[in-house]
Amino acid sequence: MVLHDWLILAQIGDGDVIGVRADGRAVEPVPADPQLDGLVTTSLCGSDPRADFRLAAVDAAQNQLRAVLLATDGYGNAQVVDEWPKAFSEDLAGMLRDRDVNWLASQLPSWAARCASSDGSADDTTVALLISPASARPPAGGQGRSNGLGGQVGWRRARQGQTGRRRHGGLRRRVQARRAAQARRDEGRDR
Repeated sequence: MVLHDWLILAQIGDGDVIGVRADGRAVEPVPADPQLDGLVTTSLCGSDPRADFRLAAVDAAQNQLRAVLLATDGYGNAQVVDEWPKAFSEDLAGMLRDRDVNWLASQLPSWAARCASSDGSADDTTVALLISPASARPPAGGQGRSNGLGGQVGWRRARQGQTGRRRHGGLRRRVQARRAAQARRDEGRDR
């Protein structure tokens, strides 16, 4: 939820919430979930989903947030670099300086599709990008709503979802490998 300069963020499960600062540094405002183990995730189907939500209230102006990426786990699992939030944040900060909001919104479908493809995680991938009015370049031709103070009104948002073919999923292969390794360890203990 966006309330003036405040972002109220709630998360359940193993997706990602990545804040992008003006200087390109990544911020992960929502606390990590200690229940996630790579095999099992918290969800709305759990026994007490209200207790599984993690919350954060962030003053976007004070924290110099220029954008926030909200993504399902298919997005993060498709990234090649382990420290992908840092690389993503640096790249997006540069794009926010160089591109307008319509261009960024037009790129979301390809970002999600690439992650959902068999070259990515092949997992369902949904991404939403919130862009701060302090950093949003108006669309070419000046078609943005102005607040009369030189800024755009409200945080901009764009959303895109893609469905991957789960049978080819990178995450699924990692889960299967972890289960096989655990079975071998268990088998060794039984001897």
